[in-house]
Amino acid sequence: MVGNQIIDRANAQVEAARKAGNPALEASALLDLGRVYAAAGLTVEASGAFEDAVTPARAASDQPLLAKALANAGSQLHLAGQPGEALELTEQALVEFRGLGDKRNELRTLANCAAIQQALGLAADAAVTAEKAITVARELDDRELLYPLHSLHADLLTGLERATQARSARRQALTAARKTDNTEFISTQLEALGELLLIDEAHDEALKLYFEANALHTKRGDVAGTYRTLLQQGLLYQHLGRWAEAESALSGALELCQQLSDAPHEPYIQASLASAHLGTGKFEAAATLATAAAEGYRRFEDPIGVGRALASLGQAQEQLGDDASARRNFEEALGMLSGVDPAGEDALRSLLAL
Repeated sequence: MVGNQIIDRANAQVEAARKAGNPALEASALLDLGRVYAAAGLTVEASGAFEDAVTPARAASDQPLLAKALANAGSQLHLAGQPGEALELTEQALVEFRGLGDKRNELRTLANCAAIQQALGLAADAAVTAEKAITVARELDDRELLYPLHSLHADLLTGLERATQARSARRQALTAARKTDNTEFISTQLEALGELLLIDEAHDEALKLYFEANALHTKRGDVAGTYRTLLQQGLLYQHLGRWAEAESALSGALELCQQLSDAPHEPYIQASLASAHLGTGKFEAAATLATAAAEGYRRFEDPIGVGRALASLGQAQEQLGDDASARRNFEEALGMLSGVDPAGEDALRSLLAL
């Protein structure tokens, strides 16, 4: 195979450099061998070759070779699932690149360091490193790395529950995404910022973001994305009591849910749409959907879901004049929600006038 021939040739060059007693040439040959392994997807072998290059690079006092060996070894060890060792070597590489004044490689090493720290669960450290990388990326006007770094920084701050910083970082990530003209990047950040705004109850701005994301998903033919944003819009309209708009969005979401065979979420959307129908006075449609939701929740053994769906069914039946059926469903729902859903329990007691 051609791949094996290339690897054999690279190994031969390493042996020739060792026999020549030239450490700089040996380090360079090992770096070439590591790159060959990496291109073939052999991460363990690649990391080994790069680590082997560190010793002759030090012996030759060749700082650029040493920095490259450390950085590449760290990167491949991370891919090989050894983040602890990867971080140690990557941090050493960072020192070397800074000593060389090599900003371009300093940036890439900072980005790798942040990703490794994240993999190790060192979110606070990773956030600091990502911020440092963003500063360097701006200095260099490196637009290729600026977007993923902003996105990573926002993800880390969100995970750390630093709400104000997370929102600011997410807005910067959205700005960076818009500069890429990549609609998938843009829609990802629109949705992520929308989620953060909902925490602050900035509903109008969140809705605008979801609408824009939905339009981008639809234009790109991303059915899953369209489904996700329609559902978000519908639930937000429902929360705001804007029932007609909730009906429209949730109807679209339910259709896509069925198209995508997302059975676990179907009862939830059916129940939500049933509530919207109650709000617009479409009681027969509400009863039909609430019945379907209750059946779905039973299949997934979700008693709280069943109870809530039955409560909606009872409300629809009450409006349709079937008081006996409504009471039966209210009573069954109360039995399911008692002690586990205080708000639902109180509402049902009120409906039953208990």
